[in-house]
Amino acid sequence: MYKRSSLILLLPILALLVLTPQVSCAQPPPQPWPPEEKWHPVSLNEVTPDCRIVRIYGGDRYLEPGQPFVLYYGWYFLPTNEAYRLDTGEPVTAQPSLQDRTDSANCIFTVTIDGQEVKPTGNIRLTCEWFRFLNVEPSGVSYTAVAPTSVNHICYIEFPTGLSSGIYVVELYGEPSGGEPFHATTILHVGV
Repeated sequence: MYKRSSLILLLPILALLVLTPQVSCAQPPPQPWPPEEKWHPVSLNEVTPDCRIVRIYGGDRYLEPGQPFVLYYGWYFLPTNEAYRLDTGEPVTAQPSLQDRTDSANCIFTVTIDGQEVKPTGNIRLTCEWFRFLNVEPSGVSYTAVAPTSVNHICYIEFPTGLSSGIYVVELYGEPSGGEPFHATTILHVGV
């Protein structure tokens, strides 16, 4: 009789543990929220000082003629699925979860400016504490999230003397290992 009543009392507790999403096991976010990103060994800003940093994953960017800048692209990997919403600090699951994978996956990129292929000036491998990224849930809802750590592979193209006035079309083509090819168009408006 004692064993049966103990089992009956334990069943709701076991059901709660089984049905509770994994996300609730995440550590509470650090305070104050949100934490600042910390790059190791350096950030891209430190690698290319005095240059404007331009991410080329689509959209319009505005520059002044002769303004030094850097185009950058690359990929990142999150070693855990733990993440938090930037706006609320609420625990979420990073999508897609890259837990238990390595950063050996890579992507073959091609970049053209007005149809002419350009090669990267350099590339760096960085880690970041409290990395900000766009988290897109399976339902299609997207928001900025913060992961405790990330590994980032960044390629960059330097323009130390900038460009002359005009409109430039930057095309980025990517073929990730294990993923679908993608394409992004970024328009550089220089002095116009």
